[in-house]
Amino acid sequence: MKHIAAVLETIYGSKIANQLIGSFTEMIYAIGIRRAIDGNVKMMDARSTLFVTYTDQLRDTKERPLKKLDNFVINYATHFFSHIHILPYYPSTSDWGFSVKDYKQVNSDFGDWEDIEALGAKVDTVFDFVLNHTSVQHEWFQKFLAGDPEYKDFYIEVNPATDLSAVVRPRSTPLLTRFESASGPKWIWTTFSADQVDLNYANPKVLEKMIDVMLFYVSKGAKILRMDAIAYLWKEIGTTCIHHPKTHEIIRLLRAVLDEVAPDVMLLSETNVPHKENISYFGTPDAPEAQMVYQFPLPPLIAYSILKGEAATITRWAATLDKPWGKNTYLNFTASHDGVGIRPLDGLVAPEDIEFMVTKCRKHGGNVSFKQNSDGSESPYELNCNYLDLLAEPDDTQDMAIDKFILSQAIMLAMPGMPAIYFHSLVGSRNYYKGVEKTGEYRAINREKLEYDQLVAELDKKGSFRNKVYTRLIHLIDVRKKQKAFSPYADFSFPEINKHIFAIYRQAENGQRILGLHNVSREQVEVSLSAYTKKACDILTALPYDLSKPVELQPWGVLWLELT
Repeated sequence: MKHIAAVLETIYGSKIANQLIGSFTEMIYAIGIRRAIDGNVKMMDARSTLFVTYTDQLRDTKERPLKKLDNFVINYATHFFSHIHILPYYPSTSDWGFSVKDYKQVNSDFGDWEDIEALGAKVDTVFDFVLNHTSVQHEWFQKFLAGDPEYKDFYIEVNPATDLSAVVRPRSTPLLTRFESASGPKWIWTTFSADQVDLNYANPKVLEKMIDVMLFYVSKGAKILRMDAIAYLWKEIGTTCIHHPKTHEIIRLLRAVLDEVAPDVMLLSETNVPHKENISYFGTPDAPEAQMVYQFPLPPLIAYSILKGEAATITRWAATLDKPWGKNTYLNFTASHDGVGIRPLDGLVAPEDIEFMVTKCRKHGGNVSFKQNSDGSESPYELNCNYLDLLAEPDDTQDMAIDKFILSQAIMLAMPGMPAIYFHSLVGSRNYYKGVEKTGEYRAINREKLEYDQLVAELDKKGSFRNKVYTRLIHLIDVRKKQKAFSPYADFSFPEINKHIFAIYRQAENGQRILGLHNVSREQVEVSLSAYTKKACDILTALPYDLSKPVELQPWGVLWLELT
C-alpha cells in the first residue's frame, strides 16, 4: 500500500493522495479476492495461445451466443488454446461493443456472467478493460449532463475555440462533440466517435471508479486485462495527449493494485503505435507497467514480406527486438477484429512501400482507413481486409492462398511472445463485403457473424476450404505447444540466411534449439545450414534432415527444424 500511495502522490500530489489512500485501501480489500498464492505465480509457456472472438460470433436460433460459443470452444478450441479473449460483451451503443454503457453487466442478448465464468472454467479469460471512454448513454455521462455534483468533471469539457492542433488523432472525426446539458451546451472530448466520451482522469473519482471495475473483473475470473486505447488516457491541452507521463503512472497504479490482490492477473496494453512507443508500456523494473504489449509491427511486416517476396525488411526489424525485461513479453498476432494497422511501419519502410501496401489492399478487395495529421492532412492508418485475402493475389489458386496464409501464421507462432489467433483466421473466412455494404464500416469486412451449424459442417468436411485452413493451422499450434523453445521467455535471434527466408532461431533453457525457416517468396529456395549442426528434424512433418547437404524450401514453405 505504501507503493500505491507513492504512485497516487505522483499522479495527484501529496494532499489528494493522502485523502485517497484510505478509500483505496478499503476498496482494494473489500472485494475479497486477494490471492497472493505464496508469491508462486504461474507463468506462461509454449502452451500459452490466445483465441480471439466476438461474443455473438456464432448464431443459432435455439441458444444464446455465449452458449453457442461455449460449444465451439469445447469442440474446436480447448485442445489448442490456453486463453480466450471474448471481445466486449457489456451493454454497448456502438463500436461493436467498445462504447460501453455498463461495465458490470453482460449484454442480455448474449448471455450472463454465469456463461462467462463457465468459459473461464475451460480456458483462461481475457477481459476488455475500456478505460478511455464510455458510451454517451452510460449512467455516469447522463448524470454529468444532468448536473449531478457527484459526477462533476467526470468528462472533459473544452471551449471549442481552444487550440487543439497538437493533439495526435487516431481518427479523422471531430475531437470535440457538442452535448446539451442542464446548464447549457457543453463541448466534450471524444477521441474516437461522438458516441464515445472520454473520461477525465484528472478527477481522482474517475480513477477510483475504474479500479473498482478492474477488481470486479478479477472477481469474475479475468486472467488478462486488455487495456483498450490506453495511450490516449490522460489529456493535457498543449501536449499531444498520447503517451502522457501520467498515463504511464496510472498503469503503474493498476499494476500495483493487481500485484497486491491478484498477482496472477496480467495487464495487456493496446497501443497501435511505432515500436519504441509501444514497448514503453512495459515500464521499467523500478516502475513496472503492463506485462504484455501487442507486437503491432508484425501484421503489416509479415504481409509486406509475402506481398514483396523478400525477407530482408522483416529480418532487419526483428534484429532490433530486445528481449523484454523480467517476465514481460509480446502478444503476437496477424489478423484481429480491426484492420491491419500500418502506422507501426513508420520508419521501417519507405513511403512508396506504404503506398504499395495500400494499392495491394484495394486490389485484393479491401479498403483503407485514414487518420488526421496535425497539419490537417490525412495519411493511411489501417488496411481493412481479411488477412488471408490481403496476402492472396486475385489469380492465386485456393491452395496457393492457403499456403501463403499458413506461412504467415507459422511466422507469427514462431516469434518470441504469446500468439493470438482471431476467429476468422482459425476458420478460413474471406472478405465479407455484405458487412461493409450494410454497415458502411470498413472494419466490417473481417467481422462476419456465422451460422453455427453451417460453419461446423464446412469445418468438418474434409477437403473444404475452411477444413484445409483449420486443419493446417491447428497442426501448427499443436506442434508449437510441445516445444520448450517456443516459450515466450526463450532466447531468440534472427539470422540472415537468404533474401527470401525469414529465419527465427529459438533456444530454451533446457537446451532445445529450433530454427524456423519461412520462405516468403514464390521461388523454390535452397539454403546451406551446415554451420548449425549436422542433423535436424522438421517438427512439423517429423522428417529428418542431413544438414551437411543443402536444404530446399518450396514456395511459401515452412520448416521448423529441431537442431540436434
